[in-house]
Amino acid sequence: MHRIFRRGFLVAVACGGLVPSPELGGRELPPAAAFTKPVECGAIKLRPDGGAVAIIGVRDYIDYLSVVDLATMQLTYSQGFRNGEIDNFWWKGPDRIVILARSNLGYLFFKLMDLRGEKNPPESQVGRTVSILDPLPADPDNMIIMDGMMNVARFNFRTGKSERIEKHQDGVDRWILGENGTAAAAFGWGDGTWFMLTRASRNQDWHRVSLGTRSSPDFWPVAMAADQRRIVGWDQVSHDTAQVVIRDPATGRDEPILHAEDVDPSQNLFFGDRQIRLRGVIYETDRPHAKYFQREDAALADSIDRALPGTFNEIVSLSADENRVVIERSSDATPPAFYLLDRAAHRLVPLGSSRPGLDPQQLATARFIPFTARDGLPLTARILLPPNAGAPPPLLVAAVGRLGTRTSASFQPYLQLLASRGYAILGVNHRGVSGFGQKVAHEGIEQVDGRMADDLADAVDAVIKTGWVDRTRVAIMGEDEAGILAVYALARHPALFSAWINVNTPMEVGVLDPAALAFGQEERIGLNLPAAEEFKLRRYSNQLNPAEQLKEVRIASFHYYDRRVDGALLYSGDRAQKAMARTGLPLTFLTAPYPSHWSNDTATYRRQRFEEDTRLYAEVLKFLGRQFPTPDNQTGERVAPGTP
Repeated sequence: MHRIFRRGFLVAVACGGLVPSPELGGRELPPAAAFTKPVECGAIKLRPDGGAVAIIGVRDYIDYLSVVDLATMQLTYSQGFRNGEIDNFWWKGPDRIVILARSNLGYLFFKLMDLRGEKNPPESQVGRTVSILDPLPADPDNMIIMDGMMNVARFNFRTGKSERIEKHQDGVDRWILGENGTAAAAFGWGDGTWFMLTRASRNQDWHRVSLGTRSSPDFWPVAMAADQRRIVGWDQVSHDTAQVVIRDPATGRDEPILHAEDVDPSQNLFFGDRQIRLRGVIYETDRPHAKYFQREDAALADSIDRALPGTFNEIVSLSADENRVVIERSSDATPPAFYLLDRAAHRLVPLGSSRPGLDPQQLATARFIPFTARDGLPLTARILLPPNAGAPPPLLVAAVGRLGTRTSASFQPYLQLLASRGYAILGVNHRGVSGFGQKVAHEGIEQVDGRMADDLADAVDAVIKTGWVDRTRVAIMGEDEAGILAVYALARHPALFSAWINVNTPMEVGVLDPAALAFGQEERIGLNLPAAEEFKLRRYSNQLNPAEQLKEVRIASFHYYDRRVDGALLYSGDRAQKAMARTGLPLTFLTAPYPSHWSNDTATYRRQRFEEDTRLYAEVLKFLGRQFPTPDNQTGERVAPGTP
């Protein structure tokens, strides 16, 4: 089944002039730019008849929509977009594609592209909150959308107008359609509660059911079941994590489909563009898994996994007859790459890679590490181990992003860049992160400066016991919100770390929104916290003072701050610089060279961001090279640790 021939790579020309990856096993390291540049191939979708693919690629920092004929492997259409970025796109018959793009000014618009060369209709702005409910691939002129007023509407590309077919219901933020394209259920938040709307038939009134008042609903509806009567969704409360169930809205009874013991299911599998038939779900433990509802889908996935072993393989597009399938292949050490499966011909062909210059054999692979915190709480961590490491490498603990975000088995280019230069990278699923049950989540409340910071130290101890890393060379990197956690880990465990990398960590008193410190069912994203809970967390937030902790830091440090219009992060950077300068310790401090937001021109913005990220990580590697020299760190002089 796994037969690959060279002309398949011609499709990659549409993704930015790509060429086949170099032969595996070379020792020359890929340049930093291969990790920091924009992805060259972001999405591939099959034409409904399976005879061509449409591709979104980036060339010269501009999004291009291109079409490749699969019979000839020739590029038949290519159009660049200089005034925005493409959010998504859909085939509308054999010779039309509609894109949903975001302009440089931030608004969304539709644009219908006629591949025959006829004059395209004008762009159609439909509001900042629009979503596509059903692309209607068999209808060349219409789509079902949720318009800017939250109405279900039929949008006509020829006229540029929409016709309301279902009136907005107060509080609804998502509609669920049936196979006939009509609204079958709705979901939202209003009057202090989550709720779901259902009705027995199109002509009957909506029936409202409460789904709880906590941060997450008791039941999260996703799609209609195959019988077009029941609803598939997440049951958030019956287990410590979550389960997938099919709920009968008439009786409230649930049919369990899947319960993920370790990590919540997190992604829905629809296979194609019509978000009508849910084919399965993805959940992650030590690695991603897929649970398919139908036996034939599971059999297809098994055959794909046998042909593409060692990676997570997801079906992202398929022809109307499901004979041709586009597969996205990825792992922690494999950048997303696309393949075409012809089921009738039993042939699998590579189409293109998001980062073709990266050789998986030169990238780090991940290991999943269960460990127990000092108070007995079971936790986990994920470590990237550099390839071909001889002696145990230095360890870099990465506390980045939001405080409640768990580590992921997905490909992370910036961490892979550091690992490729000889550093082991550790991500910790500390208390407070999502996906490991309410006990783990709730244990993180008001613990950023306490047990949550201790979890990072306990994870380091667990890794050191494996013998995989050099216990004498441990650094920590904190970025954005999670950078505050890194500061407190440094303050509470000063003997553990020998270097610190700080990127955009807020340093002001009360910098965190109270919602950022609420975890599990108490977490509110986009919603107001109850007054008593908000007051409690705001009081805790106001006593957090990262800058005050810096006087306890006695190690070399690197700091980077990106300027913002409101100046908040730059001011935090000023405090960090002054506090660290008073210690007299080795200090590297950088700020972005631009005085405000990046350029409103998409190509200019992407180029500036790429150049700045390349500069940032080059300086990070120089800093690490001075503190912890490795054979693969090819930037900076090899000097003794501690030398500024």
